Amino acid sequence: PAAPGRFVFDAQEFEILEQAALTFFPGPPDYPLSATEVGVAEKVDAYVGTLYADTQLLYRALVRTLNITPVITYGRSFYWLTPKLRAKVLAGWRESESRIRRAGHQSLSFTLKMAYYEDPRVRAAAGFTHGCDLSAHPGASR
Repeated sequence: PAAPGRFVFDAQEFEILEQAALTFFPGPPDYPLSATEVGVAEKVDAYVGTLYADTQLLYRALVRTLNITPVITYGRSFYWLTPKLRAKVLAGWRESESRIRRAGHQSLSFTLKMAYYEDPRVRAAAGFTHGCDLSAHPGASR
């Protein structure tokens, strides 16, 4: 079952998801805010909670698989790796010859990036605005 206060992930899965999010978005100087500040893992948990039950289970399996795959190569699970090694693991998934690993990276990457870049503070820091000013558009007066 999901951890208290979570929609999908148990406590261990959520911690792994948080570390993956921090690997993508560690914060300054490369990103305006860290994944923790934005609440990326919380947003992903909420999003995955809206998906079909079988898709939720697949996402949980993805997070658990991410955690155990580095044991053979690095002698530790993803959660216990250094940030540099976590990035290396994720890059390995992204560039893998295995379609399954590449698809896993795409799924994880998509949801983490969606949660990060939809945050209004991140969008403001990047200079994005919500919506477009269409007042000058020819059909705007209708």
